Amino acid sequence: DHLREQIYKRLPNARVIESVDNIDELLWNTDLVFSGGGYSKLEAAMTKTPAIIFAVQWHQIPMAEEFSKCTSTPYSGYISYINYDDLEASFHRLLDHEQRVNICNKRALHVDGKGFERVYELVQEFC
Repeated sequence: DHLREQIYKRLPNARVIESVDNIDELLWNTDLVFSGGGYSKLEAAMTKTPAIIFAVQWHQIPMAEEFSKCTSTPYSGYISYINYDDLEASFHRLLDHEQRVNICNKRALHVDGKGFERVYELVQEFC
């Protein structure tokens, strides 16, 4: 897969992991995650794991773009059209510790783990 090759080319010590059962454990013990634009970007935000996101499915594009705007999380575009130089630039931007901490803290403000409760309360108002 081209993305995997490009990551290893630029980060030879990286470990690319897909479809795991223990994502929470891995995120708590990870320095940086290249994340799809779906739930995994939210899981990375909840664990304050630095992330660079990309859309894996077309419907993730607007969600990932908006998440990036709100949280300053680097977004690299749709997986088939990633500009690998931009991806590398995002990685280098996250090498700065203060930058990583600021982004992670900003994301945590938007993802507080209470989304279900808020949706449930809204549904109850209409019942």
